[in-house]
Amino acid sequence: MGQWGNWANCQLGKLAFVDLIDPALCVNVPAVIRGMRQRPFFRDAISQGWGVIFVGTAVRMGLNFITGILLARALGPDEFGIYSILGAIAGISGGVIDLGLTSASVRHIAIDWQTDKTLAWQRGQTFFWLRVILAAVYIVGGILLAKPITQLVWPVPNAALLLSLALLSMGTTVLSGSINALLEATRYFGRIAIAIIFSSTVSLSVTAVLVVTGQISVITALVGSSFFGSLAGFWLATRLWPVLWRETAVSRPILRFPGIQTMRTLGQPLWKFGGWLWLGNILRMLLGYLDMFLVNHWLATDTVGIYALALNLSSKVELINSSLHAALVPSVSTLADKTAVRHYLKQSLVRSAGLSLPVLALVPLAPWFVPQLYGPAYQSAGTVLQLLLLITLFDLFTLAPSLLVYTFNQPKLFTAGELLRTLTLLAMGVWLIPTWGITGAVLARFCAKLVGAVFILGRLIPHYAQYGQKEPVP
Repeated sequence: MGQWGNWANCQLGKLAFVDLIDPALCVNVPAVIRGMRQRPFFRDAISQGWGVIFVGTAVRMGLNFITGILLARALGPDEFGIYSILGAIAGISGGVIDLGLTSASVRHIAIDWQTDKTLAWQRGQTFFWLRVILAAVYIVGGILLAKPITQLVWPVPNAALLLSLALLSMGTTVLSGSINALLEATRYFGRIAIAIIFSSTVSLSVTAVLVVTGQISVITALVGSSFFGSLAGFWLATRLWPVLWRETAVSRPILRFPGIQTMRTLGQPLWKFGGWLWLGNILRMLLGYLDMFLVNHWLATDTVGIYALALNLSSKVELINSSLHAALVPSVSTLADKTAVRHYLKQSLVRSAGLSLPVLALVPLAPWFVPQLYGPAYQSAGTVLQLLLLITLFDLFTLAPSLLVYTFNQPKLFTAGELLRTLTLLAMGVWLIPTWGITGAVLARFCAKLVGAVFILGRLIPHYAQYGQKEPVP
């Protein structure tokens, strides 16, 4: 195979999200192509990882959107509403019982991966089983309490059974999410994309079969779409282990319990770092809905609907930032010195500038396409969306430097920043929304973002100045 053939083979593999190709094939690249790949935005591993995660997540969102349409049409408003509530319960429960372990494990495994892959494997086992044990305790407790809880607060037919099935589907999501976190820590983003697309494809296929055969109900949707979809993603992800891991720990598969002593020793840093991240994530969840509650309290119902639509649309654009976050964490966790930090920040600035272009393109288009899609009643939502997109741009440029809390081992700063953001949003919202309406809500959200970013970045500067003089505590 000639040099162009080798290069084409390598690129096609990347486009297919298959990072199983032998790196030896990617040699003798023509000078013109090599020159193109020397541009930081196109060449660096973080940008490539972001691209794979972004496309994979976007495809998953599209598949899930189609699944939602099928379920909504087949179940009807009443049953689809019940299914949506159960999905929300499962999603919130999964976030609560994570306890920050996922983010902490990505950091620590990424660091271990650089020096001792066997230790990384053992920490991965520890993380996996900690997540499984926490989920099992939560699920068993939830199932035992499902009947009295639903009788008290949710008197719908078969409520206890439905809640139990939702918790079981959350368990399979924990399994697949844990394996994907291990792949993220070792930067196998292509395999994550394959797993999540496969999971959503299975969910869509099962839902379509249930609809066509007339067997669709809330119960079958929970079992078929939610439970088996996540279980399929877990099964495939475990089949996509890095070859090196299989060679390093062939006698110790990831699903094997590592032992109490190993879990106690290797799990302690995960609890220590992850606990603060968990508190910060809880505050971030509150921050995501707080302005909506404030708008609902002071403004008219139709205005609340306009703001809700603008928030929903801006959340879709946030996929850029969430994908970038996943690609950045393994890299930012392993920055060894000031030179590496400066290089990371420089590349991040260039990368953010490139990613900002499609968001900037949406800003002038928002007042046009929102009423075209949703009707003239939502004309003002386009203007609100413009302002929210500018906040998304602010997040895009401040995300990378804020993640240096992983580098300097400062999870408390993350939590403190989220607390400050929440308090700022509450104070500014109470002040601005009654007078300025929706515009006041957007300004309050921006002030919260600004204050939090300034606080975190300002507190990180002394840690950067001392970095390299002493090692951060693991």
